[in-house]
Amino acid sequence: MTEPLSPEREQEIRESIPTVYGPPWTVHPDWDDGTWRVMYATDHPLAGLVAVVPDYGSHLAEFIATARAAVPELLAEIDRLRSAAAAPVDRAALRDRIAEALHGDQTPPPTAPWAEEQPLDREYFLRRADAVLAVLPPVDRTAVLRAADDAQQAPGGGAP
Repeated sequence: MTEPLSPEREQEIRESIPTVYGPPWTVHPDWDDGTWRVMYATDHPLAGLVAVVPDYGSHLAEFIATARAAVPELLAEIDRLRSAAAAPVDRAALRDRIAEALHGDQTPPPTAPWAEEQPLDREYFLRRADAVLAVLPPVDRTAVLRAADDAQQAPGGGAP
């Protein structure tokens, strides 16, 4: 895939998911004719057939069966990531994490954990965290995620 998923294509995918015949779908060999049968769960012995795949298509049959559960899971992950990207950055939590990191990076190392540090010492590191935050640009998390996706999609991109 070289182009981002368009909203129209995403909607097509969402609408293509059957509302009946829920997962799990399973694959069963038909020993009589050598085909593979993709079946949905049902109590009726003559129902449940989704697809018949030729004998050489066992991997395709497994893909079809797996896709019934996997596609909704992937769409849910898209929704989760979009929600996370759209969520505002919690500056107070970020300030506290920066202060805790600065506290832990002291030489000599701190004698008390961050949560138990004295109020004046905590205030010192929180002021240092404020100085760090003052020079950071505002973060557009969606742009950061898109840039990471672009890097992943680029030739030679991805994990080393």
